Amino acid sequence: MIRYFQVAGLCFSLDIPDGFFAGDGLSNYLPFECEAASGALLFSLEARRAESALSGEGKLVYDACENDFPRLTFYESAQAFRVDMAPLPELPYCASLIADKSFRSAKLSIWGSPKFSIDNAMMLLYAFASAPYAALEMHASVSVKDSKAYLFLGKSGTGKSTHSRLWRENIPGVSLLNDDNPIVRIIEGNVLCFGSPWSGKTPCYKAENYPVGAIVRIERSSVNTLKPQAPVRAYASIFSSVSAFRYIKGLSDNIHATVSRVVESVPCYVMECRPDAEAALVCYNGLTGGKL
Repeated sequence: MIRYFQVAGLCFSLDIPDGFFAGDGLSNYLPFECEAASGALLFSLEARRAESALSGEGKLVYDACENDFPRLTFYESAQAFRVDMAPLPELPYCASLIADKSFRSAKLSIWGSPKFSIDNAMMLLYAFASAPYAALEMHASVSVKDSKAYLFLGKSGTGKSTHSRLWRENIPGVSLLNDDNPIVRIIEGNVLCFGSPWSGKTPCYKAENYPVGAIVRIERSSVNTLKPQAPVRAYASIFSSVSAFRYIKGLSDNIHATVSRVVESVPCYVMECRPDAEAALVCYNGLTGGKL
């Protein structure tokens, strides 16, 4: 069964056997499901069960292995990349993704954790294949107020989701667009933020988009202070928050170009803050000129 989805205006497909999941393990994709695309797909993925780990040729080029994050181990051969996946570094691999050099055609062999495997394969393929289309898959929490999206960036554990939640709790009319993997894309010169099927531990899957009002890097502090970011620092903040495979020069060049355009077009700030209501009010008032 082939299903089609559209995220940030880009369509892709998933070929998966009927009854692959006990329930509908693709529920987070339902808001993004669409009819078959009339033009070229961003990527196509074929997922199948396997009895065990597959062996394959290739040179090890990257091993993402951080505590509390999935392990993704990349190998390169003459015609393809292979990515072996595990939910955590201490757990065994449960799937292997074979993709062509453009990440537009791929096959996924799964011998454990099908939901994790498909979600991570789709996120990875989307992040890499969308780079030529001025799209950035970001690690950020996004709050929406007055039809504008405000992105909160930062290292894991700094309080992105907490600050976003404090906006919703203390500022009337604020909603959550995505809590972990929104898509920022430039379309006809406009910097837009889109919801996606991937939202970390918070189930928030909205096929909506809004102009980006500001991008804010969250840093822990004993005081609540909002400061504009210089372009160089803003560039570094955004680039470090993009899901990317910097080993591939062409892909990396596209991401650099898009980040540069975002920095030129969107106000960027750093918010040194405590995890309290005052932080949300200081940030909101500073960004919008409001007086809550």
